[in-house]
Amino acid sequence: MTTLPEVDPVSPQPLGIHSACFSFSAADRWLGTEESPGCTASVGLSLKAPKRPAGAAAEEGSRLHALAERMLRGLIKPPQLEMTDREILEPLLEIVPPSAAIEHRVDLKEIDPELYGTADSIWHGVEGVLHVLDLKTGYVPAGFLQLALYALASWRGEDVIKLHIYQPRSPGPALETREHTSKDMLELGARVRQAVTDVRSGNVRFAPGNRCRFCPALLTCPAVQILLEDSAAFVVSEGIPGVKAIDNDKLDLLLVDLKVMAALSKAAEDEAVRRAEAGTKFSSWKLVDRQAKRRWVDESVTIGFLKAAGIDPYAPREVISPAQADKALRGVDKENLLDLQQYMDLSSKESTGHTIVPRDSKRKEVVTTEEALINVRNAALRDWSDTERKASKVTANAN
Repeated sequence: MTTLPEVDPVSPQPLGIHSACFSFSAADRWLGTEESPGCTASVGLSLKAPKRPAGAAAEEGSRLHALAERMLRGLIKPPQLEMTDREILEPLLEIVPPSAAIEHRVDLKEIDPELYGTADSIWHGVEGVLHVLDLKTGYVPAGFLQLALYALASWRGEDVIKLHIYQPRSPGPALETREHTSKDMLELGARVRQAVTDVRSGNVRFAPGNRCRFCPALLTCPAVQILLEDSAAFVVSEGIPGVKAIDNDKLDLLLVDLKVMAALSKAAEDEAVRRAEAGTKFSSWKLVDRQAKRRWVDESVTIGFLKAAGIDPYAPREVISPAQADKALRGVDKENLLDLQQYMDLSSKESTGHTIVPRDSKRKEVVTTEEALINVRNAALRDWSDTERKASKVTANAN
């Protein structure tokens, strides 16, 4: 296996640099969690990597954040928004109080001058509770580490800290809240200080995995190059059918490799499209239009044509989904119009199967049938042992 190169210490950047060296929004990558420490090597490598252009999702997020800021500052009213934007943003007015700081710059300059970020909203509630809210516009449920750093930078000794993620497009609840304590803030501060010290001294860690997906240094990272070499060596020596024969430890590592490779593949394809659109000609690839889908040019004309032909132009009616019902009920006085508990009882969550996620994921681990049988057997043995001990005590007392 190739030895990973040493990474130079990261010196403070010149004044006026556009983005923070230790980005709060990228904390999942460089800081990570206690269970899954971050890739501190990515900080220095990212500063040297070519800037990757923002994708359509990022541009949409920036647009909605700008509208949310103007709405929360009272510069525009919900009726002035497009219908879709209004449905997404108007509920924020019921969550964020007028006293909140909007698009508020915070920093941890006592740790490092390049530790800063901009929180969507920060305020103090009743009994001095510190609240931090972040608007997320994507579909994949977001994590809370970025908000925890905003809270740490705003923390002035409050005993209770509440972090809120408002993510209306998430498949789960639109608003999720996590509560933290002053002890949590002290522990997070210690982890941040250690990570920054490691980066500044060059004593860094490579930690490839899911976090590589949005890393600016993905295409040039030496750790990713090693994963590619190891995976290629496995395919050459074992072949695709060999996956079924490898032991659990090797499969565990191979899954990490493949997640990184998938992220690398997507990043490489996006970069190739960007260069091709700018005029680059590749020897093995060419730029083409995405697969076209037929759409009606004018639905009203189409409806008349199909009806005249004796064809029903409408699809069969279906009951709307729970998520669509939740969206339709936003802003409705639910207490007067429906029984909330009865409404919640109308739906249930049903998984369509199993998948594999990283060990540090917050999702609950599935207990397999074999594990369940072992648990039942162990519980029965414990009950039997307790019964035996009680019987022995009764006999001893009788004697």
